[in-house]
This record gives sequence, C-alpha cells and structure tokens, in this order.
Amino acid sequence: MIKSIFMPKRRKEAVLPLLILTAGSIAVAPLALGLSLLETAVLASVLIALPLWGFFTPNTALEGESLWQSLDVYDDITPSSQRILDAIDELEYTATFARKNGLVALEKHLPRLNYSHAYLRKCVNYLLDAKNEGDLRQFCQTQEHAFQAEDALLLNTLFNSVQQFLPVASFINALAVLLALKGVLTPELAGASFLVSLYAWASTRAVWMPLMEHFERHNQADAQLRKMIQEGLQGVWKQVHPQALRRDLEAYLPAYEDTAGRSSQTQELLHY
Repeated sequence: MIKSIFMPKRRKEAVLPLLILTAGSIAVAPLALGLSLLETAVLASVLIALPLWGFFTPNTALEGESLWQSLDVYDDITPSSQRILDAIDELEYTATFARKNGLVALEKHLPRLNYSHAYLRKCVNYLLDAKNEGDLRQFCQTQEHAFQAEDALLLNTLFNSVQQFLPVASFINALAVLLALKGVLTPELAGASFLVSLYAWASTRAVWMPLMEHFERHNQADAQLRKMIQEGLQGVWKQVHPQALRRDLEAYLPAYEDTAGRSSQTQELLHY
C-alpha cells in the first residue's frame, strides 16, 4: 500500500504516507497506551515535527537551501524514455542545421533554441569552442563530473538527514525506558516514547528509503542520457548525416519505445 502511494513522481506526494503513519500512531496511542488527551497532543506534535525539522530547515550542505526545496526542484515528471526521445529529436535538428549551414551559423541560431535537458543546453555551446573532437569530449566530460557531483550531493544530504532520525529516536526511547524503570516516568509515557522510535524506523523504511532508491534509478537514467547527448554532439561536430546519427542514438532507447512520434516541445523547436 505504501509503495503504490509513494510511486507517483512528484516529491510532495511523499507527504501522504507520512501522514498515514502519523495518523496511525496517534490513533493507536490512546487505545494501546492509555494516554490522556494532553499526552496524545504532545505525542502528535512530536511525530509531526520530526519530518518537518529534518526536511524543511536550511541545510548547510545545500548552501542554506532546505532539502525539501532541493527535492522539489530536482524532480522530473517526464519519463526517461521520453526525455531520451526529445534529446534525439533536438540533436537530429541540430545536426541538420549544422550540416546545411555550418557550425558558425549555429552560433547565431542557438539563442532561439530551447533544449529540453540542461546538460545539452550547456554542452551544445562547446561545438563552437572545440578545436577538435578531443576538446569537445573533454569539455563535455567536465560538465558530466559537475552533474554527477550535484546528484551525489543531493543523495548524500538526503541519506544523512534521514539517518539523523534513527539514533535520536532510539536514544529518546532508551532514556524513557530507563526512567520508567527507575519510577521517574509512567509506563504510558515510556510506551509513547517507544511509539516515536517505531514511527521513525517505519517512516525510514516505508518512505525515505524508497525515495532514495527512486533517485538512484533517476540518476542512472540521467547518466545514460548524458552519455547519449555527448555521443550525439560528437556526431554533430563531425557533421554526420542526421538520419544516420538518429539511428545510432536510438540504440539508447528501450526496445519497446516507439520512435515515430515527436514531442510538442521538439515540434516547436523544429518550426524555427
């Protein structure tokens, strides 16, 4: 149930399984632990504050931006196969223009184009700067390292933020149990502490770990797309025939992909 709820693309929809876990924990507390209304309200505040504190506060690794903002910006709702197809269409158009008018004429034409992928928008300018194919490859690989570092920073920040919940929740639970054994706390409050700890572990396994796995898959698909773009730009620089270049790049598409269509964005680009 949680996994099927989680899978939609937009990251804000991860709130839904968190709310389910929170509401379930709050509903169980008065029944299983015999908590009063005030104690239940305190427990609810703690459960709601845990994800808010970890994901909406500014993060130094992200230069003051909150992790939630980075996830929202990073998200892409376009399927990876469609992104590959869009890039192939755009590279084919660029190859056609460069073969017909030359790379020098492409310089004046670039401001009018709106390429769909940030890596392509950056690297297409290197067609005009590279003196040979080796220079073009080196320039594109430099950008590739920058994109890889950005992806790794986001994933590491997400992982570190999630891991902060577990030791804190476990420590609070162990302390509450110890105080309950000493008679300082009632068994009900110790049980509520255990519920907080259980919530932290459950939310990590049911929400945040699948979220990180999703971004890992996204990064792998994006790396494959960047590799295809680099190969396509090398073909443009060597002025390979556009149809031959397209056939080579279509090898990056899944076997079931229908390559006959064009995206609306690419159609607008081809109208220039």
